[in-house]
Amino acid sequence: MDLITCYNIVHGRVSILFDSLFEFSAHRGTRGHPLKLFYPDPRVCVRADCLPVRVISLWNRLRTSIVSAENIQMFKKLLQRVDFSHAMFGNS
Repeated sequence: MDLITCYNIVHGRVSILFDSLFEFSAHRGTRGHPLKLFYPDPRVCVRADCLPVRVISLWNRLRTSIVSAENIQMFKKLLQRVDFSHAMFGNS
């Protein structure tokens, strides 16, 4: 699973049910976007290493303008401008 697939699932553009892989975060803080996904506790989650869980941290770091893109083409275009070095090298 990648961020494009995650976008399609979150926005209901594919037949995969959102609830079968994700849930929205109950925390409604002032930082980040309104489509933040809940990150399960990896100590108790048997799915901690599966792809849907691993994509959550990347998804939650995206800007509101990206996750709220009106279509997949715009999402891909905006995604190309994102620096993912933190994910590749472990930098925060």
